[in-house]
Order: sequence, then structure tokens, then C-alpha cells
Amino acid sequence: VHSPLGVAQQGEEVASLDFEDPAFPPGDWTLLDNVNGKTGRESRHAWSRQTCERDAATGGEASAWCSGGGLDGAKNACGENIGLGTEPWLQHPGFDISAYPAGIQIDLMAMLDTPVGKRVLYVCAAPEGSTNFDCATLALPNEQLRARWLTLQTPIYLANTAGLSTVQVAFVFNDKDGAGDQGRMLDKVDTLI
Repeated sequence: VHSPLGVAQQGEEVASLDFEDPAFPPGDWTLLDNVNGKTGRESRHAWSRQTCERDAATGGEASAWCSGGGLDGAKNACGENIGLGTEPWLQHPGFDISAYPAGIQIDLMAMLDTPVGKRVLYVCAAPEGSTNFDCATLALPNEQLRARWLTLQTPIYLANTAGLSTVQVAFVFNDKDGAGDQGRMLDKVDTLI
């Protein structure tokens, strides 16, 4: 699911998240716990703003952690293994991309502390109002990259967004088997058209 847009459409930023603002979730973004069906602060595990993990090379004081918020997640120390099955969503209700028929790309930095090849971090998109999200996934290719901040070689092109006027975007940590991973940290998220 990784393919760049053509040169003419590449690079204009629709939105950017750096998680430096203490308010969380940022702006129009919402939290959903897909395991217990709760939203916002009632979630069992939710994305949260954390200051314990960040990429020193790019600066900044904070990043987003997939499971450090909500009723149970807030009990975990930053970066602690989660130990429970969880599926928190950080979701935006809709970006207007009507002037950009080629669709959107997502670029980001991530720190993955999971076994090699385990696919649990998803970048998803759907038409406005739909519950049918199409997702791309990220996984570590080798052990040497575990627990290090990584950048994408190519932004993730969400092909299902081509031709839409308004697009929902979501970041999903899907680890329902509760393998006890630390989870995922995100930073420097750019939605590009």
C-alpha cells in the first residue's frame, strides 16, 4: 500500500501534528477504544500525549503514545508494556480534499517496540461518515530498528481516498491479543495532498 503520488500532487500539507500542545487529543481529533466501544476519556486505553519518548534529532518535547490514556492506560508509566488486548483509535472526522482528486498521503515518524513483522499500527482512511476504513500497516523489518525513532522512506499513499471530497483519517493500534508490547509512539505526522 506504499506508493507515492505523482510529482504534481505531492507535498502540500493539509494538516500536521507534532503533539507539542498540551491539549490532547489535538484540535478536531477524537479518541475511540474499539475494544469496549467507548470514546474520549471513558476509553479503557486511548492515545495520549507523552513526554518520555521523543526523537531528540528533530526536537520537540512530546509525542503520541497509543495506549497511555483512558481509564486503564493512564495507570501505565510512559512506555510500560500494556499487557491487555487493546485497539485505541486517534481519528479525525474529515479533511476537505475536494480540490485534490489524487487522494492523500500520510508521512510520520514512529517508534515501534514490537516483535519484528508484527503488524499492529495502522494508518486508515474512509469517506466522511463511513465506518468502512481501508488501512495501511507498519511493521519492523528487523530487530535492529526496534525501539528507535524511524521515518518513512516514502509517505503512505491511501489510494482509497482518490476522488473523495472529505476524508476521515485514523491511527489505530490493534493489539487485541494483549502480547504485552509497549505499543507505538508517533510524532511529526503530516497529511499531504
